[in-house]
Formats: sequence, C-alpha cells, structure tokens
Amino acid sequence: MIIRRNAALCILALATLDGRAQDVVDQLRATEHERLHAIVDADMEVARRLHADDFQLINPLGGALSKDEYLVMIASGEIDYLEWVPDEVEVKIGRLRHWRRARCSFSVRVFQVTSNTRSASVQ
Repeated sequence: MIIRRNAALCILALATLDGRAQDVVDQLRATEHERLHAIVDADMEVARRLHADDFQLINPLGGALSKDEYLVMIASGEIDYLEWVPDEVEVKIGRLRHWRRARCSFSVRVFQVTSNTRSASVQ
C-alpha cells in the first residue's frame, strides 16, 4: 500500500514537471515567433528586449555581428527582413539553460540586395 502511494506521488510529481516543461517550451516558441516578427517589422524596442545581451549573428560568410551591430543594421535598413517564417521551432530544456533551434525560410535585403533562403537552421 505504501509503495503504491509513493509510486502514485512520483507519477503525479513527474506529470506536474512535464506540464511545467511544456509551458516553458510553449513560452520559448511564442517568444521566438515574437522575436522574428520584431525583426521583420524592425520593431527595435521588442527586438532589443528579445535578443540576449551576448547575442551574436554569424553570417553565411562567417562574419560575426554583436547584438548592437545587428540591431543597428536592422534599424537603419541595411538589413531588411522581408519575410521570416519558422517551419518548426525545436526547444531543448536543460537544468541551467534552455535553447531553441528553428528551421525557417526567410527573405532578406542586405545593402539593397535581396536573398531568399529556405530551410536555414537558426540557433
């Protein structure tokens, strides 16, 4: 009887943790969608809030931009996202850190040159 009750309490505790984990996953996915909308709309207030201070963009040629450099380029129109659609947003939850990876399609104009990219992996 005691073993069954303890097992039931463990299952209940795991179900509660799973529910909380799913809430975190849902929140991270929603945040990623909000971030993408902000950079497409060049909404710098939201974009600044949703990019980590240590954010770094690595472009296809291997060049790196800091958060400030990246957001200044979006605000100035040097980088102009025309569309950015995530196909799926995969979320991993760790003890100390959560991260996401998105397969996406986007159109961007950089220095007035338009490029369409399909199925890029963004982490």
